[in-house]
Amino acid sequence: MSRPRVAIAHGEDPKAMVQQALALIEAPRVVRRDDRVVLKPNYVEPRLPDTGVTTDPRVIEAIITWLQDLGVRNITIAEGGDTSTKTDRAFAMVGLVELARRYGVRLLNVFNDERVEVKIPNALSLHHVGLSRTILEADCLINLPKLKCHSMAYVTLGIKNLMGAVIPDKMIMHHDMHQRLCDLATVLRPKLCVIDGLIGSERHETAGAPVKTDVIIAGRD
Repeated sequence: MSRPRVAIAHGEDPKAMVQQALALIEAPRVVRRDDRVVLKPNYVEPRLPDTGVTTDPRVIEAIITWLQDLGVRNITIAEGGDTSTKTDRAFAMVGLVELARRYGVRLLNVFNDERVEVKIPNALSLHHVGLSRTILEADCLINLPKLKCHSMAYVTLGIKNLMGAVIPDKMIMHHDMHQRLCDLATVLRPKLCVIDGLIGSERHETAGAPVKTDVIIAGRD
């Protein structure tokens, strides 16, 4: 088995950094023009990206333009934060409503999506879970987490960000969190992960200290 390739791009131009990181991991190989592509950012709370809490919309915009340049037309931005109301507030606060309209992509609060009950065979702890149908059935799931520390999971990156697909009650993930995150990762398998490290967060996932790190990290595993 070949070792996964991870790219780290440094700089201050988010679009150029995203494009560089994706090129280094040969990301176009995993996306087809007719794919139903779902972008899964992190909007756990209605906070601006410069707090280190939420995905910078410039990263999302860079991914959308990259996909559209490849000929992809079926693109959805899907997220479920702490609550449905907070998710809508976060979308509006960071400008995602206008961004989605400008590029002709769908913006989905997954609390409004159809819930699919999934049984997980050979699970460590999470034997069944309710998930967003749109995220579950994506041909190409692109994970867009924020570079953050986490009070329970130590860090919140690619795997932890998948919790946003769980509906309606994410609290089920807090018991045996590490085992349940492993179980969730056997069901949701993003083809790409692009971590927004423009501004990260130390000490806490929603109330930490923002740190300007100026990195984009991308991988195909």
